[in-house]
Amino acid sequence: MSQRSVVVLGGGVAGIAAAVGHHELGFRITLVEARRHLGGRAFSLAARRLGQKIDNGPHVLLGCYRAFRRVLRALGAEQSFHRPDALQLTWLSKGGRVERMTGKRLPAPLHLVAGFLGIRGLELTQRFELLLAGLAPFLPLPRGGVTVATWLRHAGFDGTARTYLFDPLCRAVMNAEPDQCDAGLFVGTLREAFAGNRAHSAMWIPVEPWDAILDKPARDWLGRHGHRVLLGHRATTLEARRPAPSVRLDDGTLLADHDRLVVALDWRSAHSLTKRFAVAPAADRIPNSPLVTVHVALPPTAVPFDDPIVALLGGQPFHFLCRRPRLDGAVRADVPASLLAGGATDLDGMPAARIVSLALGQLANHLGRTAPWPEETHASALVVREPRATIAPRPSIDDLRPTPGPTHIEGLWLAGDWTATGLPSTLEGAARSSLDPLGQVTNDV
Repeated sequence: MSQRSVVVLGGGVAGIAAAVGHHELGFRITLVEARRHLGGRAFSLAARRLGQKIDNGPHVLLGCYRAFRRVLRALGAEQSFHRPDALQLTWLSKGGRVERMTGKRLPAPLHLVAGFLGIRGLELTQRFELLLAGLAPFLPLPRGGVTVATWLRHAGFDGTARTYLFDPLCRAVMNAEPDQCDAGLFVGTLREAFAGNRAHSAMWIPVEPWDAILDKPARDWLGRHGHRVLLGHRATTLEARRPAPSVRLDDGTLLADHDRLVVALDWRSAHSLTKRFAVAPAADRIPNSPLVTVHVALPPTAVPFDDPIVALLGGQPFHFLCRRPRLDGAVRADVPASLLAGGATDLDGMPAARIVSLALGQLANHLGRTAPWPEETHASALVVREPRATIAPRPSIDDLRPTPGPTHIEGLWLAGDWTATGLPSTLEGAARSSLDPLGQVTNDV
């Protein structure tokens, strides 16, 4: 019996996961990617003014991301992260006040109970409010059409718990503000992170650029197993055939006679390519949420603490200060810092110099810094804009998201973080969209 074959369109996380899953089922794989790298929206770029590679934006995963971790294990890249054994949160208030929460070495959810009660700088009543917020994952999932902000208000989490816990988590996971996000998607993610063992809630932070985590390892893995990778090629048309649609590439190459075609492209590209088959009829109506990151080389003593991810309380439009750590969690001083503004539509069209001034001004305000930033700090700053970083997780967004996996067209499958995985647009959602339909995601992380 001849070996079955699959063509995967798209070399992002969903496409890499599709390759990993089909390889383990014995398929021969051809992966097609329009860009010259694999990894999709988790990629690195050379920044001359900073003198090194930087990531397009900080991508953090949670310990509960079982599908994406499975892909990392296959690529041999799971060790490329600082991996605490429980949730750790750091907050910076305007004026320079720093507060921390570290999940204790106790079974879940007791690790959060002890962690919240141990936060210094908060009143006892505020700590108990955070403690009660730890029950959120156990509440019934909100019905469709409810925003995170509305759900928090009805659940009584509209004060300290929202400021310190839910707002930062919502921005980090959903890439949007709580009053714009579907509560069901958010609470479902919280349930996976906080209702399991304590390691599920830990934030994994990359210690290497993303091209060293996904791009090179994925290309090496595909080559090592004898699969075919076509970089710099774009699919232009699909034609109905059996056992799966054929693919015409932009250089005229025809890919045909494969057993399965997996379209693992972004939602707009997938809709355009598959429009005649009506497998994702509403994908062109899925709204997008932007991401703006300012990478900057800060003076060595500018940030007087060593936390790799810090939530900027009361900060707008930038919500997080991120710095790459070593494996032990200590921040690397030789790597630029990143200021992150998720869902910041008010930055659309703003000149880069103005965005840099906003970012550095906000950071100075939070640090309590009165001295102006050196000219070389401003000169080093690089603005990276991603207008379509993720789908906008608006209430009832799942009404527009197609089911991942096989479609009504023989041999045609869909994958991507924009499909209806039950999660927002995340690395984990992308990986699950490819592995879940193959029955290959387990709870063993």
